[in-house]
Amino acid sequence: MARPERHVFACTQNRPPQHPRVVCAGRKGSTALLKAFWAEQQKRQAPDTVAITYSGCLGPCDQGTNVLIYPDAVLYSGVTMADVEKIFTRQLEGREPVRRLIEGLHGAPAEQIDAVLWSVTLTSPRSLAAYYLRNKFHAGRRELDEAEHAAHLGLKAAAHAAGLNEDWQMVQAGDANFHAPDPARSRPLLAVHAKGARLHRPAARRTRNRNTVDHTATTARSGGPPRLRRSGSVAATVRLRRSTMSKQPAIASLADDNLAAGGVAAVDRALTLLAAFGNGTHVLSLSALAERTRLYKSTVLRLLASLEHAHLVVRRADGCYVLGSGVARLHAVYAQSSSSESLVIPVLQELVAATRESAAFHVRQGAQRLCLYRVDSPQPVRDHIRAGELLPLDRGTGGRVLQAYCHEGDEALGQQIRRQQVIALAGDRDPQLAGIAAPVFGPSGQLAGVITLTMPRERLDSAWAEIVRNSGRTLTRYLGGIKPGEADG
Repeated sequence: MARPERHVFACTQNRPPQHPRVVCAGRKGSTALLKAFWAEQQKRQAPDTVAITYSGCLGPCDQGTNVLIYPDAVLYSGVTMADVEKIFTRQLEGREPVRRLIEGLHGAPAEQIDAVLWSVTLTSPRSLAAYYLRNKFHAGRRELDEAEHAAHLGLKAAAHAAGLNEDWQMVQAGDANFHAPDPARSRPLLAVHAKGARLHRPAARRTRNRNTVDHTATTARSGGPPRLRRSGSVAATVRLRRSTMSKQPAIASLADDNLAAGGVAAVDRALTLLAAFGNGTHVLSLSALAERTRLYKSTVLRLLASLEHAHLVVRRADGCYVLGSGVARLHAVYAQSSSSESLVIPVLQELVAATRESAAFHVRQGAQRLCLYRVDSPQPVRDHIRAGELLPLDRGTGGRVLQAYCHEGDEALGQQIRRQQVIALAGDRDPQLAGIAAPVFGPSGQLAGVITLTMPRERLDSAWAEIVRNSGRTLTRYLGGIKPGEADG
């Protein structure tokens, strides 16, 4: 089943860890509220798009049940059964917050709203341990990005993937019964702070005995990430310094493989998302976009939010994405400023100026070829083909190139044309004429047309073959085209 893209977290913990003597909102009906969310989800038949999940403390208990929406980072307070349908309709489907529930919020620090439980894939989806990410969450955001896909590998692998600063330490108790659980049965929790990370087993596995883990006692005193401490026993501390661990190579994204010199990495990554569309694929899911760009889903979601704001992509009701109206607007501007005639004619004029022979641009039309544009030689002795005329496809250099990329005609000659991307022939269409032709490619690497240079047979110069080939490459670039083979890489 696909990973949910939206998460609803409700504080259903019995007692908040920072106030162990205070009865939490979980005793005031939040469990029933969570069941109402599940019922609403089933009624809307969207079980794979929204995850309804237990969470730890999300704010002061006197506000009633608090609900956190991820990745929107919206914290609601005083949520009642009557608000469930509104949250689904406005927030989860319309992305418009229920402002009445936000305006009543008081006493919750801003960091708590940002400290979203990063991913339900780090633990069992409906038994999240009660923990509280305290300060500077964004400083650890990239580390969490890198740790997300490797957390299931275990304690040490997740620490490697996090790439944290050298002042972090991983603490593991010496008791043989206290260890990270088997990832195949229950994945360990990963708590990320500005200065470090720690892995521990879910709180549900702890018992109140002499070995109870106290992970809050040192927080207020040190201000840093909590450390695990055992009452009545000596914990064995394993300190793993970054310098002593082998570096695991990260999988580079497409944008990282082709960063613009002096550019912005986030922009490069956003552009790879737009480039993922095409080649017959007009609708892509979040998973497909992440796979095509080799970016983490969390990164893709943030980039898509910006692209959606600019109307460059649109999120459909089924959760998939398509290109938005902003792309159509840019295409219209591009089409107005760069019609094919305004791009082709200058290249033909430059070719005529360099050779003093006639240049033309041909496209295939059924079993013939059409002379679409033409610039005549300034010399009086020349051929007299005009734009709009149809010519045979199986004779002349222009027709030979068009046949070569359709694998028609003489296959040996076609292989030579595809390899050299230029052909020069004398007397092929008319015994008194000679010609040179080169292919021009479109945006997907398909053949867009052919650029030709024709002259009397006695004026043929083999040195012009390179000039014609370069003209074809220039026109390919002007048309936004790519050579065959580049479309896949």
